[in-house]
Amino acid sequence: KKGDTKITCTACNGSFHLGCLDPPLTTEAYNRLDLDEFLCSKCLPCRGCYQTDTAFGSCPQVMPPTLSFPDNESLDLCSMCVKAYDRRQFCPNCAHSWDDDHFQRVQRQIRWQ
Repeated sequence: KKGDTKITCTACNGSFHLGCLDPPLTTEAYNRLDLDEFLCSKCLPCRGCYQTDTAFGSCPQVMPPTLSFPDNESLDLCSMCVKAYDRRQFCPNCAHSWDDDHFQRVQRQIRWQ
């Protein structure tokens, strides 16, 4: 649409209408952004695996109460890490998610302590 505000990702140079972002961005949130460092959801690294999900992107999730994050940070996860978080397979300190094998090894080590 002509005249609609657009924002450009600094990594991929993709241009997006505020309402077309996932999740949509309000005008108020847009005004608070540092436009020199904006990353779209496909370029934003996942907080669980530190990878970028170029197919679906990383989306903000509800912060689990056991996760110790500063108030100004969001929990953006890729689709695979959302599943790990649903199974509670993540570190409460750094938010890194674990696959089943790694998770079971860590759980055995914790039981032996």
